[in-house]
Amino acid sequence: MFTVITPATSKGITTLENLKADLNITGNAEDPYLTRAIKQLTSRICSYMNVPYAQDGTRTIGFETLEEKFGRSPWMRSQGCETILARKPVSEIVSVMVGSTAIPDTSYELDGPAGMLRRVWDGTVTSLSFLPTDRTVIRFKAGWSLPGDDPVVGPPLPEDIEACAISLIKATRAARTRDPLVKAQWVTDIERLDFWVGAVSGSSSDTSGLPPELTGLLDPYCYESI
Repeated sequence: MFTVITPATSKGITTLENLKADLNITGNAEDPYLTRAIKQLTSRICSYMNVPYAQDGTRTIGFETLEEKFGRSPWMRSQGCETILARKPVSEIVSVMVGSTAIPDTSYELDGPAGMLRRVWDGTVTSLSFLPTDRTVIRFKAGWSLPGDDPVVGPPLPEDIEACAISLIKATRAARTRDPLVKAQWVTDIERLDFWVGAVSGSSSDTSGLPPELTGLLDPYCYESI
């Protein structure tokens, strides 16, 4: 269970300005559509990446300060015990509390990209200090600085993720005036159209509807299913 302490400044994986520049659009006529497309495709990408929802129902890969509670403390167990935090990449551990005891940063190691906290033995904190009912509360900063963030607050969003969002919006925009069942068109003396039967091209067994060449860009950043 985790809560948002400081929400992300922006949540869109790309910005209207970046998208219009890539599409070579100078006017404002399509702004409402493009703004909606950014929101929708951001949500689809978060779904594919399996980004977890916070307690308030929000979900983002943007930079936030979060607080997560664990019923069982890794400091009740042996050295090397690992705790996977709810969001990644983790830039900073603000605090670790076990019951009323503050855990010093010498007692853990952070693997930021993986969002993993690992207990290490420094001789200052032992499991004998705690009760089995003590709850661990970890406050941390995680996520990327998105293109719309001003000022930049965290590590920059990987270019592959924004490129994926822009490519998806391009394809969606181009498909608005195209019959989705057409898979081929022959322009000769007599026009010929071939139609898809069943699932439209681009659908996949993961039901995300994202083409494989784009999911390959996202896969390195996905969360493991729990």
